[in-house]
Amino acid sequence: MKNYFHNALVESNTIVVNKIYRLMRENMHSVREILSNPNIVPTDPVLYRWWVPWDGCVINSLLQKSKTYSCLRPILENMEMSLLDNKPYCAIYFGKSENGKTRIVAQHIKGNVGNSTIRHTLYGILINDKYNPNNEDRISKIMENTYFEWQSFNQIEKELIVPLEAICIALGNYPLNIDGNCAVTKDWLEHLKTLRKTSKKPKTNLLI
Repeated sequence: MKNYFHNALVESNTIVVNKIYRLMRENMHSVREILSNPNIVPTDPVLYRWWVPWDGCVINSLLQKSKTYSCLRPILENMEMSLLDNKPYCAIYFGKSENGKTRIVAQHIKGNVGNSTIRHTLYGILINDKYNPNNEDRISKIMENTYFEWQSFNQIEKELIVPLEAICIALGNYPLNIDGNCAVTKDWLEHLKTLRKTSKKPKTNLLI
């Protein structure tokens, strides 16, 4: 009986997740397109996904790390793929925000390691060193060849984004997510946390 209810819950949640993904696909844009017209990203609450090229440096780095962290191999093999601009891309990170434009444009695309989880994680994976502001341009260049997709919610629906994000991450294959990520092992999550800690942007001391 326990397995019956568990399977029924997973099945119903999978239907919800697939519905969200279909809605997101209607709002998929390249970072270059977003930079040319930032207003296409809504200021409403959103759920969003970040897509990177399969043959790019992010996936190559994760493939190298999969030799040590074996849990990454099945995740990388089962990530959702899509042909974008005639190239294979994969959905690698799932997130939420109460203001899509602020999170995606101002922080992830135009921001810095200090205010973007994506940029912070990229810095740790690709540079793996103490924070140096001179490396922000390198992260920005990588972001230019990626895509975001999202689904917006009105103010009445915004309470749904927290549980929906949790369900999507729990049932998905997102190697860069930490909280609620059931697809990876504890050692990889600890490694991600260490990378983020190492590359953390230092706080600025204010002179009084």
